[in-house]
Amino acid sequence: MERAQAVLEELMSLSIEAGRKAAAEAAAGNRHAAGRLFAYHDVLDVLVEQAKLIGLVFEDKSLADFDPDELLQLKKAA
Repeated sequence: MERAQAVLEELMSLSIEAGRKAAAEAAAGNRHAAGRLFAYHDVLDVLVEQAKLIGLVFEDKSLADFDPDELLQLKKAA
């Protein structure tokens, strides 16, 4: 794996983790967390879209299967 892809995958993993945490906090009524949740969603949505456009194949299967809308569903489910 190239270094650039390794950095991208690590960034995505950390953003997904932080987005999931923000979703849980937002579901508990934290408005600041709700703003963070939407920011993580937007950034991850662009990253996934751009990766698809250039044909990037993620080494980490969980990233390949990730749908940014999952974050918004987590907020609703809690």
